[in-house]
Formats: sequence, C-alpha cells, structure tokens
Amino acid sequence: MLVTLDSTVLVIGAGIFGLTAALELRQRGHQVTVADPGPVPHPLAASNDISRMVRMDYGADGLYSSLGAEAIEGWRRWNAQWGRELYHEDGFLLMTSVPMVPGEFEQDSFSLLTGRGFPLERLPAGGLAQRHPHWNSERYIDGYFNPRAGWAEAGEVVASLAKDAASAGVSIVTGFQAVRLLQEGGRVTGAVSSDNAELRSDQVVVAAGVWTTALLPELADRMWPVGQPVFYFKPPNANSYRAPSLSTLGRGHPPQRLVRLSSQRRRRDQDGQSRAGQAGQG
Repeated sequence: MLVTLDSTVLVIGAGIFGLTAALELRQRGHQVTVADPGPVPHPLAASNDISRMVRMDYGADGLYSSLGAEAIEGWRRWNAQWGRELYHEDGFLLMTSVPMVPGEFEQDSFSLLTGRGFPLERLPAGGLAQRHPHWNSERYIDGYFNPRAGWAEAGEVVASLAKDAASAGVSIVTGFQAVRLLQEGGRVTGAVSSDNAELRSDQVVVAAGVWTTALLPELADRMWPVGQPVFYFKPPNANSYRAPSLSTLGRGHPPQRLVRLSSQRRRRDQDGQSRAGQAGQG
C-alpha cells in the first residue's frame, strides 16, 4: 500500500538513474517531480542509445561486480514486468592477444567471478574460431565467455521507465533545462531553468549525468564527462552478427540491422585530455 508523505522531491534528470530514483521514492510515499530538458529519452543522454552493455565483469573490483550481479536480477525482473525482452542475456566475451595473467583486467575478472561460483567458460586453444568465428582467432589467443551478461535496449528501457513513473503518479516536466540550484539557509530547495522558471521541493536529487558539474561545479575536480568513439555498421547480413557468433563485446541488433562497436581503452574528456577507461565497458 502506498503511504503518501508530506515531503516533496525534485529529481533533476530523466535518464535511467533519475527515473528509477523517482519510482523508488514514489513507492516510499513521496510526492515526486522529475525535470528534464526533454525529450525523454534525451538524444544526448548516456542512458539513450540502441544498446548498453550489462555485465558484472569489472576486474578485481568486488563492489562493482556485486552491483552488476544484483542489477542483472533487476533486468530480468523488468523483462517479466514489461512482458517483453528489453534485456538480452547473450553473454559477454573477453579476449586478449596475450595469455591472461593476474593483475590484468581479464584474469582478475575471471578469478573474482569463478571464486564467487559463477560458471564462466574459459576459451580453450582454438575455441574462439569455433564458437565466435567473427573474431580473429590468430590474434586473440586467450579469454573467457560469461553467459550471465548481455545488453539492454537502452532507449526503449528509458521510455518504459518514464511510462511506469507517470503511471505511478510521478510528475514528469520536460522543457526544463536546470542551470542553477536554489538554496535557502544552507539547504537545496529547488532548481532554476534556463528561462528562469523555478521548481521547488523539500529535497532535490541531481541525476543529471554529464551535466552534473554544471549544477555542482565543486565536483568538477573529481567528476568529469568522458567519451569514446562508437561505430555503427549496417552489413547486408546483420543476422549473422548476433549471438552466439558475435557476443556482447560487439553487439548486433537485427531489428535495426545494425552492428555497434566501440573503443573504450582511453577516453577524451571535454578538455581533450586523455583518460584511461576499462576494456569492454559501455
């Protein structure tokens, strides 16, 4: 049963973090408003694309791995709730051109997950060519396959969450480009838009993604937006680029007849500075 509280919450940003926060707060009884420039999903938001990778392979980072495993259960629940498959558990393939060794991302991921009981499949010599023929088996000599991973139809997921939020009683305000937070007596009490409109609330949640530091410039020394090149190919035989021959590391999307590949070893921030990124993340 929903217990209505007197408190109001303003969530700035209608991406996946903002909408899921709004849904959870609404379920706890808060009156929730989500403000976003729109449209939702926003074409420039990190939550939006034809796909986003879902995995629990994060090297030796046990916290991220645990969060990833928990999130996969959530993705499965959403599939059941919506009655359609927006999370596709096609697996996650990690490959390396040298033998896997401790201290490197691939071996650390493999060791942590197998140590937690997840059934990963180590690729035997020659196994890549048999199971994943689109990859160069002469170059990639080691690696493993994790069947408990996949990809989500990102834009469709955000659109579905927006519908769920609206149905739950969350007010979604578009056309609101937040440029400044309102403060009174040391508390944040709302936000001001680029056209000087104001939204006020008892609490404010900033879920603005890459625009966060525009509202909270004091975080600019520890939080910065980064990007990486993404390529979309439209081959005539797109169906051959879907799992299992091509796993989540390179994603094929038969409905759009697109193949999406990205490079995330190093990224560029807004100042053009190169920063390290994790392999396969996205």
